[in-house]
Amino acid sequence: MGNVRRLDRTIIDVEEDARRIWCELTGNGDLEGLLAFTPLSRAVIELLGEMADADADPVRLATVVRRSFTQRSAVYSLNLVLLHVVLSPLCTAREIGVEDWPRLAAFWRSQLSDADWRAVVGLLYVSWDESSPVLGISSGATVDAGGLREAVAEARFMGDAAGKALSYMAEALPAGRYDVHYARAVMELAASPVEPWERAAHYLWWADQFPDLVLECLRRDVTVGAETLRELAKTSLAESSAFVVQLCDRIGRGGHDEELLDVFDALGTPRIDQWCEIAMLDAWLRLHEQGYRHAPHRRTDLVRVLRSADFEMISQVRPDLVYRCGTVAHEIGLFG
Repeated sequence: MGNVRRLDRTIIDVEEDARRIWCELTGNGDLEGLLAFTPLSRAVIELLGEMADADADPVRLATVVRRSFTQRSAVYSLNLVLLHVVLSPLCTAREIGVEDWPRLAAFWRSQLSDADWRAVVGLLYVSWDESSPVLGISSGATVDAGGLREAVAEARFMGDAAGKALSYMAEALPAGRYDVHYARAVMELAASPVEPWERAAHYLWWADQFPDLVLECLRRDVTVGAETLRELAKTSLAESSAFVVQLCDRIGRGGHDEELLDVFDALGTPRIDQWCEIAMLDAWLRLHEQGYRHAPHRRTDLVRVLRSADFEMISQVRPDLVYRCGTVAHEIGLFG
């Protein structure tokens, strides 16, 4: 800064120094070039006080000073960190002398513009171990503003406890499902400890949006009741053979079989694949082995299932079912 000189302390220059400072202050100029070298003298302070008394809005000017101080401090400390990381890649925050990284990051966030903040989060990669964050320069991949990836990157950068928990959960999402709605569905369906009735409401809410996720959660949920399955059968899940498989897997296991069979009968004509055929055969064999006999009004009974079974295919996947089928067919005299 060739036009900036040290503030002299001679009587001749006191008024000039005070006027230059006041001019830069009222014009939002470069105060640092004037104030960064020598402490202000009493004489300059007294003149500046007189100018402040005469100003119509000294409070506004005080705000300018405060903002200038905090913004410059934020940018200066940020640039020092970036410079250190360039010189010492993959260093820890503690090695730089930063003991409270979340507080420093929050200070930067409060002083930078949104565009500058997103640029910093995209530039400086922060990973966490048990003691101190490890810093490095990122690969430069762009992140859409307002998306889940940006939120996760910022949460990891900030490093507070809740933010780190969010980043850990979100980073486990499938690559093709990296969006806020899917993350919310995962948390509501799989991560939140709720009562069965509330989880059932979550199943119904997300069934049409993320059927694969709902089916996977249903597969692990032994608490879901027949009424929930009945309601789910009215959604797009009923078109999936995987839903039929899960329904059949619950039949003949000591539960409410009549209610489950009602749900099955109401399915209409679901898409059937080999796994669905195997699950149906296994379920109807279980019912028979427990002494259950199908009522005449049932759409499907054991005889129909046995007659339609592809035993050649089943023998390659579940040979135990073929043996059980032979035993049951002999008991009911199906094949003479």
